[in-house]
Amino acid sequence: MFVVTGVPLARRRVPPNLFFGVRFATTLANEHVWYEVNAKGGRHLIAIGIAYLTLLNGMLLSSRVGEMTTIVVALAFCSAAAIVEVTVLSRAASHLSASGSPATNPSGQRTNEPG
Repeated sequence: MFVVTGVPLARRRVPPNLFFGVRFATTLANEHVWYEVNAKGGRHLIAIGIAYLTLLNGMLLSSRVGEMTTIVVALAFCSAAAIVEVTVLSRAASHLSASGSPATNPSGQRTNEPG
């Protein structure tokens, strides 16, 4: 699921919207920031998905790991990945927004706000 949702974001195929993608105020206010942050987030989702599948396969193939342990580790991995990802992408969005790229609204039209 992570890989499938990450590919269109990484390929910059998802235009600014309120339903899918990294939706911070800074990404919705500026189209350039939207595409940069969502491309980064998409690449990270793909990497997280591959790591998650590798972790699960290793745990499921191991006869020493019980079912409950696998569930707990999987949930902990997803939770940690989400917290790290929100932090990293929030910082990236703030940095890009502060760097002075032209401010646009979600439809791509320029606004009167300073970049």
